[in-house]
Amino acid sequence: MELPPGIRSDDRLLVLGIPEPDQVGVLARTVSGGLVVLMAQGESVYAARRAARDLDNVMVVPGTPDQLPWRDGFFTRVIDTVGDWPEADKVRNEIERVTAAPSERA
Repeated sequence: MELPPGIRSDDRLLVLGIPEPDQVGVLARTVSGGLVVLMAQGESVYAARRAARDLDNVMVVPGTPDQLPWRDGFFTRVIDTVGDWPEADKVRNEIERVTAAPSERA
């Protein structure tokens, strides 16, 4: 997984899927004043929670990307590590909904 350009230390990142543990650590350090939320399904959630247990700004949440449980505009960036979703239009709409417009970012 490559980090998108321009990641800021105060970003609120939503990562769809679970990257490798070392990549989660890089994300956590990069957004040291922000938040990293990893979202996936199944056993990968529990393994990621164990791997990220010492990272204060990382949350691992079970769920599907076609129904994101966050308010509109909450995240400043979304990273999709999966990319091939069965209902891609719903996922794209949800990503747009929970991502703050550039003018609304602090």
